[in-house]
Amino acid sequence: MKQFLLKSLFPQENYRVCIERYMRLHRLDIWNLLKIRRSAVKSDKLFKKKNCKNYLSVCAIAKDEGEYIKEWLDYHILFGVDKFYLYDNESTDNMAEVLKPYIDRGIVDYTVFPGQAVQMKAYEDCIQKHKNDTHWIALIDLDEFIVDTEPGDIKSFLKTIERFPALQLSWMIYGDSGHKKKTKGMVIEKFKSHALPQHETYPKLIINPRLFLYFVDCHIAVFVDKYAVNTRLEAADPFSAKMPCAINDKFRINHYTIKSFDEYMERRTTRPIAFDGVMVPREKVLENYAYWNRNEVKNDPIMDKYIQKLKEKTG
Repeated sequence: MKQFLLKSLFPQENYRVCIERYMRLHRLDIWNLLKIRRSAVKSDKLFKKKNCKNYLSVCAIAKDEGEYIKEWLDYHILFGVDKFYLYDNESTDNMAEVLKPYIDRGIVDYTVFPGQAVQMKAYEDCIQKHKNDTHWIALIDLDEFIVDTEPGDIKSFLKTIERFPALQLSWMIYGDSGHKKKTKGMVIEKFKSHALPQHETYPKLIINPRLFLYFVDCHIAVFVDKYAVNTRLEAADPFSAKMPCAINDKFRINHYTIKSFDEYMERRTTRPIAFDGVMVPREKVLENYAYWNRNEVKNDPIMDKYIQKLKEKTG
């Protein structure tokens, strides 16, 4: 009976294995799982009957991003994000001051969130507190910008996939575009060269928080009903975080993990990695820089339409 019910509810084998792991970890039988699922699905149906103000929100955890966060916020507001749930992981710069106008306008919900390796804890806190305040939550970082690769509105697309619990978007890795020194200007304008589409990378998720069950890691989650899909409606594999960069996707995430050489080295040699709290030795940082510094596709104009609009907005 248990296997029959699991197969009928979760036909994707790898998702079913993840569900069974969750059941073992929490000592749940199939009837407990069905109760959790029914409650979540009912909650989601009731939510969809409400006229919720926020359709698409972003949850992010950040540390000392005062220099970059205004561009990131203004860009995603322009892109269509309604609300931001920002978790400040012990910043010592002016990030809170930069955020104040957005907090005062009700665009940003700001939470101080201390500790090491707390990225997924911040995500879980956000989901628990705000699952009934927004239809979708994008779980992204401050160096990640969601962008359309063909004409289309992200909210309109999300409305077509509301039967699924999450949209999986792949990274497009951007390199230093030849910038060794830190210079003034917008990130999306200075850095336009990126990896080939075949370069192996990682995805991020836009999730329906009411159907969330647990995180495999910061790139993969498991849900109580169905599974995450990409923009081609193909099922995401919960056993494999790695995937090619944004091949034939309607939307992708531009990942500016490098910026200039100086910025990368300053960041990676002075703070631990967000998801595991580990400080990386300088030799390994240089090795990682060489791996992630992808500039094979030169001067991609995909962000140009947003660059001009952001300049007009900021005067």
